[in-house]
Amino acid sequence: MAEEEWTFVPPRKGPKRRPARRPNATNPQAAGGGGLYGAARASDVGRQGAEGARDVHPPTEEEQRKERERIKGDVLECLRALEEQLQSRRGFASRLLSAMAMASEATEDGDGGATKTANAADHATIAKCDLRIREIVAYGIGNFATGRYHAPMLQLACLLLLRRCACQSTHQTQGGNVSDAFEREQRQVPIYYYEPCTLPVEKALLENVFHLTILDTNEMGKRTVESMRQPQKAGCTEGDAHHTLFYMPHCPMRLYCNVLWAHWDRIFPITTSNDGVDGKRNNPILIFGNSFGGYDEGLISSEKRSDPTNGLLRVLPSAREMTTNKTASTSRRRSDGEIIPDSLRHLEMAFNDCNVISFSVLPEDAETRWPDRPEEWDASRGTEENGELKA
Repeated sequence: MAEEEWTFVPPRKGPKRRPARRPNATNPQAAGGGGLYGAARASDVGRQGAEGARDVHPPTEEEQRKERERIKGDVLECLRALEEQLQSRRGFASRLLSAMAMASEATEDGDGGATKTANAADHATIAKCDLRIREIVAYGIGNFATGRYHAPMLQLACLLLLRRCACQSTHQTQGGNVSDAFEREQRQVPIYYYEPCTLPVEKALLENVFHLTILDTNEMGKRTVESMRQPQKAGCTEGDAHHTLFYMPHCPMRLYCNVLWAHWDRIFPITTSNDGVDGKRNNPILIFGNSFGGYDEGLISSEKRSDPTNGLLRVLPSAREMTTNKTASTSRRRSDGEIIPDSLRHLEMAFNDCNVISFSVLPEDAETRWPDRPEEWDASRGTEENGELKA
């Protein structure tokens, strides 16, 4: 898929919201990029059209080392701020964890097609930081090294927080060997990470500090649960519902369709037993990303609704969304007293219109017919709007 495909953000009906955008890959400075790598990439672009511009010398090894440490420190600062929100049971991190817990429960109560707002203060699961997640697949976060505290960096920090909570780790991001802690967490709840524009400095940090598994191949969203199923977590019984989380803030709709296609038989299993496939619950996947209801409200034209590869609209009756958003505010202090630290100042942009989505399926009978599996999409079908199903 083309690089631009990862920058899509769906519009919504109603009052116009400022869209969440990834930094411009060719001009990170314009998106608030800073530091050695942001400046270097911006100067490369400017040098092409500037007569007599001086060549920019490549950074020395010492400069690269210092910049790696700065980027690492910035990511850890974002993670600390999110952990503080979780401890205080206020703010986005608390709402997200509550939404994750509620989404896990939604697979058992048969209440599909609903949208609810997570309230972390009322949810006992958050106090234990207990998430029933077995592995995480992260798509399209972007270049976190080119913009300090901007959307990609916040999305990475949030990803690390979710892994930590899924591990029920008591480690906090304060001193000590944080790399060792990340490595232990990766062994327990692995993250599989794909971003087509990853920079060398980002790859080094992801692999050697944050300990994520980087996927080298563009699988177009078709990675399956079966391909990465881990042994049963310690303390979990066979009946426990442990999910695979697809972490996809502001990914293109085509990517969501491919994830759904790859797991159609798990969302709508052949068996009608609650044990579902392989002795697990019917639908072991959760998605954190763009609101599916937002697509249905006005993005997709009637022509594209009939696209045989579009599985997103087919699952809407069985999709349950838990929203984590609150009214946006430009103030450093919100109306509910929540203080926004500098490291989280772009949190609204990073996760605008992102919900936690689970799938709750009623048994198939004479009155309830499950939708047919959509056709598989691949590059041979051609690309419209960079592979998107455009409105």
